[in-house]
Amino acid sequence: FSTSDCVPGEPVKFHVALRSNFAGDLDITHIDVDFTELDAYELSDATPRTLRSNEWLKIDFEVIPKCGYVCEANSLTITTVSGYELVLPFTTQTSDCSVMNADYESLPASVLKMKIKTHILDVSDAPPRASISMRTPDGPALVGEMSRVIITVLSVADEIEEGELALVVTEGDKPSKNVQILTDSGDVIKDGKIIVGDIALREKWTGMICLRWTGECPPAALHASLTAKRTGARMTELFKDKPRTAPVENVAQISCDAPFTVKRAYLPAYRQSPLVLQEDKCSKSPPVGVMLATLHVGGPAEITLDGVQSHDTKDPTNTMALATTETRSDATLYDGDAFLHVIPLRSHEHGEDAIRVMWHRTHGDSRCVKGVPTVILNEYCLPNVTGSQPPLVVELRCPPKLFVGDPFTYEVRVSNATTANYDIKISVTDSTGFVFAGIKRGTMYVPPLSTASFYFLLVPIVTGSAILPELSLG
Repeated sequence: FSTSDCVPGEPVKFHVALRSNFAGDLDITHIDVDFTELDAYELSDATPRTLRSNEWLKIDFEVIPKCGYVCEANSLTITTVSGYELVLPFTTQTSDCSVMNADYESLPASVLKMKIKTHILDVSDAPPRASISMRTPDGPALVGEMSRVIITVLSVADEIEEGELALVVTEGDKPSKNVQILTDSGDVIKDGKIIVGDIALREKWTGMICLRWTGECPPAALHASLTAKRTGARMTELFKDKPRTAPVENVAQISCDAPFTVKRAYLPAYRQSPLVLQEDKCSKSPPVGVMLATLHVGGPAEITLDGVQSHDTKDPTNTMALATTETRSDATLYDGDAFLHVIPLRSHEHGEDAIRVMWHRTHGDSRCVKGVPTVILNEYCLPNVTGSQPPLVVELRCPPKLFVGDPFTYEVRVSNATTANYDIKISVTDSTGFVFAGIKRGTMYVPPLSTASFYFLLVPIVTGSAILPELSLG
């Protein structure tokens, strides 16, 4: 045989090479091969041939194996023009080819001394004649959503009994940690096993699974393999109850995009602590400023926002730790678009440590019910912000009521909460509502853990509300 195993119903080559030891040529009319399984294989070739003396005659046949047999060629029968039949046994035991065996007593001595062996053809572990097809969503899925995959198993040439599908998702050569295999109702499929059951000949089974992407990852592969019992052709008792160990397989490439990518920035409180050190990204002394979270659409999709809110995952009842961004149902975000979520850092226990974004595909998705798109929830963790008091606190003091032409004292008081010494340069600029009676710039020294003041003398020259001159500290 051209192979040691095969698939039932597919032709397999059988090669025969003959050499005659007769003195003259031998004309033959038939060559028949007998197999150990008579009902499984039949091979008879009626092509006239001439077997020349001491020359090899090579002949190729095709046999079509049936299901569930282990078989080998038993003997070769040559029929000559004159009607004689020469039987050449194939065996692994030379003792079977002896003159003591009546079936072989007509063979010449040169044949009896030979040990002739053929390949054994084993179809017991060949995969069932079936095919698996998988229809995945067009384009990549988005992290957080469930996408449907339609799986079809078609019985090609065997009736299938007790079929079982095994599904697994891999990233590279390792099982994926970012993709879940679920039922249509959202339940996890244990070990990725799906019972297919029995499939009649040339019938098909269709099922559906859902893939949920829990995190962004490179393209992955969905592997599907089918194991089953075959009942298509006549089964021998030896293999009737033995499941096929060689599976039918198929692989589909799947991928995902992140619906949003998040960039964060911090803004300290304006004017409250103008001398916050550079390494202090954000101070959390009230009012302490804000955390800015910019969310960019990360995948080639058209998305509509349903809600954006930051919250405290450790204390969901903390209503003070909720910041919401207004959304519009008629606004569509495309790849590269962005929106800003502002989180006020109200105190040391401001609480917000995550952002929840609810969204849906603007033009629907594979799980739409009556045209209503599926709303997806993604959560993004926010980094911890270390709160610290500003090293210097500046207070500006002046009388609550002024009179035109009367000078008043404009006090700049700086409190130093650190153990460092500070020399602070202070200057004010001209203002349309005031004139200066004295210096407009100077330097003050603030000792550690102390408070120091610097004074300007101003005269108001207009009535009504007026803005004090702009103050700069360095």
